Amino acid sequence: MAASDLLKKAAYPAENDKKRTLYLFDNLRFFLIFCVVIGHFYDDFTILSGSADNVRVNDLLKEMFVFIYSFHMPLFIFISGLFDKKRDKLDTNCIIYFISLGFLLKLLLAITRMTLEITKPKAYFKLFEGDGVFWFIFALAVFKFLCFALRNADRRFVLFLSVSLALFSGYDNDVNDFLNISRIIVFFPFYYLGFILSPQKIRDLTRRIPVKIISVCIIGVWFWQCFFNFEEVEYLRRLFTGKNPYSKILIEDCQYYHRAFAMLISIGMCLALISLMPDIILPFATKFGSRTLQVYFWHRPVIYLLTYFGVSENIIRIYPNSWWIAFAAVAFAITFVLSIKIFGAPLKAVRRAVCEQAQ
Repeated sequence: MAASDLLKKAAYPAENDKKRTLYLFDNLRFFLIFCVVIGHFYDDFTILSGSADNVRVNDLLKEMFVFIYSFHMPLFIFISGLFDKKRDKLDTNCIIYFISLGFLLKLLLAITRMTLEITKPKAYFKLFEGDGVFWFIFALAVFKFLCFALRNADRRFVLFLSVSLALFSGYDNDVNDFLNISRIIVFFPFYYLGFILSPQKIRDLTRRIPVKIISVCIIGVWFWQCFFNFEEVEYLRRLFTGKNPYSKILIEDCQYYHRAFAMLISIGMCLALISLMPDIILPFATKFGSRTLQVYFWHRPVIYLLTYFGVSENIIRIYPNSWWIAFAAVAFAITFVLSIKIFGAPLKAVRRAVCEQAQ
C-alpha cells in the first residue's frame, strides 16, 4: 500500500461508514478533547518565581483556563447526551463499563502520582471521593441511568428540576467530591438537554447565517472579557469546574444567580462552537473524533510525566515569547498520539470483559 493511501486511511473515516454522517459532532469531539488536554496542561503549570514576566505568564494561563473551561466539559457532556437516545431497556453493560473504567482510571492516576511522588493535599487514592478527571466517566454512568429512569417523565419538568438543583446545590457545603455528586448535579442539565434534542435539528439550527453571526459575537465578547477584562470574570473559574459550593467561590456573597450566569455563558459558547464548526470531513479530526474516550483516559498520566520532567519550564525558557504556541503544539501532539487505535485496545478489552461477564 502506497504511503499516500496509508495517510488517507489514517486521516479520513471509512467511505462505507454510513452511521456517522454528522461529521460536525466528530469534529467537535476532537476539538474538545484537545481543549481538555491543553486545559489540564495549563492548569498543572505554575511558575513560582515572582518576576514580572512569570507573573504575566501565570495571568495568561488563568485567562486561558477560564476561557476553555467555560465550554469544553459542558459541550462534551451535551454531545454525549445528544447521542444517548431513549431506550426501552437499560443498557447495564454500558453503565458497568463506565464505572469499571472510572475506577481503573482512578487507580492509574494514584499509581502515577505515587511513582512520581506528586504531592496532593489529600490521599493518593480514596474509594468514593477525590478530585480528578475520573469524575467525567463516573458521571456518564449516572447520566445514562438517570435519563433511562426519567425517560417517561415530563421533559420540561425534569429540565426545570435539574437546573434548579444545579443552582441551589451550591448552598450545601456537603455537596462536594464525594461520589462526584457536585459535578453530577451541576452538569446533568447539559446532558439531559442533549438527551431530549435531536442531533439533526441542532445541526440544522446552527447552520443558519443569523446564528453564525450571533455565534461570532458571543465568542468575540467572551474572548474580550477573558483576555482583556479578566478581573471581572475571574471568580467564574471555580463555578465552571462545577465542583465548588458557593462558600468557596472567590467573590463576596456568591449566590445562585452567579452560577446561572456561568451556565448561560456555557450555553452561549456551546451554541457558538457548534455553529462555527465545519460539518465536513476534516483530515484526522473527523476520524479521531470517535476516539475521544481513550484520549481522556490516558492524557492525565502523560501530562503528569511531562510536568515531572520539566517540559513546561523548558518550553517557557526556550520560547519566552511564543510559549503558548509551543504549549498548544505539545497538547495537540498528545491528543493526536493518544487517538491512535492502539491506545483504545485496553478500553475495548474492559468492555469485552464487562459484556462477557453480563452474559
